[in-house]
Amino acid sequence: AAGAFSGGCEEPATPPLPPPVMVVCASMHGTARMQLEALRRARPGVAVAASPMPPGGHAPADPAFVAGWFDSRAVVIAGTLVLIGGETAAAVMGEGRWLCSGTVAPGVAVSRRVDGTGPVYVTKAGAFGDEDTLVRVIDMVGDEADG
Repeated sequence: AAGAFSGGCEEPATPPLPPPVMVVCASMHGTARMQLEALRRARPGVAVAASPMPPGGHAPADPAFVAGWFDSRAVVIAGTLVLIGGETAAAVMGEGRWLCSGTVAPGVAVSRRVDGTGPVYVTKAGAFGDEDTLVRVIDMVGDEADG
């Protein structure tokens, strides 16, 4: 919830994200895939589920494919899901009411179901950020981020 304006422009400090963490990516954008590779190198213990790249390159992800691909993974997590790409977020989060509690980096939002159930969701567009964006996000997770 937003606080009363007191003349400052700084956001309140974001608390560490709850472990365990899993990164889920169905974005086909080269930036997203570059970030996944950087994350795998820097934090090899972090669970990553990435959809296969289609033959021939970086076609946009098909929402029906993403939903089917993710559902077949049977992922259960109680802490934080980092979702890369809009199709990924739509397929994983599904329908419901969400409360955005802020950002952990420019363009990287944090939200949760309004009723407080389920994991914390961190969402980022596939084409957004630099090579180490995911590494910085994972570093905001508590002690169990490296598996």
